[in-house]
Amino acid sequence: MRAEKKRRIFYIVPGILIAAAVLTGLYLGISRKDGADTVMTINGQPVTREEYQMVLSSFQSQVQASYSTQEANIKDFWSRSGGEDSPLNQVMELALQELKEKKVMVSMAEENGIDAALDYDTVRSDYEADADVRSNREDQTQTVYGPDSLSLASYYEYRYTSLGADLRETLKAKYTMTEDELRSRYSQDMDQYTYQSQVSVTVCEVEAETAGVYGVDAIGEALRESSLDELQEQFPDAGFYELTMNDLDMQEGKSGVYAARWQAASQLREGQISDPIRIGENILIMKCTGRQENGSVDFESVKGILESQYQTEMAEQEIEKKVESADVDYKEKDLEDAALEVLEK
Repeated sequence: MRAEKKRRIFYIVPGILIAAAVLTGLYLGISRKDGADTVMTINGQPVTREEYQMVLSSFQSQVQASYSTQEANIKDFWSRSGGEDSPLNQVMELALQELKEKKVMVSMAEENGIDAALDYDTVRSDYEADADVRSNREDQTQTVYGPDSLSLASYYEYRYTSLGADLRETLKAKYTMTEDELRSRYSQDMDQYTYQSQVSVTVCEVEAETAGVYGVDAIGEALRESSLDELQEQFPDAGFYELTMNDLDMQEGKSGVYAARWQAASQLREGQISDPIRIGENILIMKCTGRQENGSVDFESVKGILESQYQTEMAEQEIEKKVESADVDYKEKDLEDAALEVLEK
């Protein structure tokens, strides 16, 4: 009888060991594949502890800046009690909102057929591989696209920014306006399309060295009397074009590229020739061919802008609604522990 029991025990013990090994293997598999360090899920998208800490750290200075230096430097600044407005709760709320926006964009991208493999482990792996390619490439003159010499946090942000741009463009395509709707919007917002000054100019743009050969006075005189065809024939190494600018933000006169052109053109009277303007390596000379005060941009000129504005608004509203209704699952204590671990280093 005793021998019988021993034999049974002999067979049971290996069974227990095998079962334990299987369970351990399953646990390790979960750790590797499903992220045992996941501290939150948003619309089913996992947020790892390391990811949460990285995003939270990006708001650390912002929260501290709202306190005096003396307050921000006390030993228990982050862990002290203070209710919903405590520094810890503030930084955790900022991190939560940021992660909601990011993970909702991932789930929305997947719903709209956009490749969005942006779980944290994938992004980190891509970052490391990308860094290796950039540091080890043999041909240093080879063009490499994308971010260069970024930290993991910056690369992470870059990837989500790129996804956000792709998602918004895809969502915008879903929204259209009829001609009548666009005209109605134009009429309602007419005050946005009025300007104080609009100037039309004929421009000669030429390399500074070539301008010296031609002579800026000669170019100016030719601009005063000649047509575009005649100018091009007379000065074959120069470029000639016509440009109309006004003081509206959406117009070329307010963009970074045309700021210097607009500054000079806006001072010209009709028929007047500008002084030479240096733009990079080139010299510009302009003749004012027309000037109008207190006018409005016609519908056809802003039609595309109106539709793009509408599409952008609708895409943003769609994203905002999804963020507001996101399914978020986490344990407050897990997030607090993860936050304090990085904040109190």
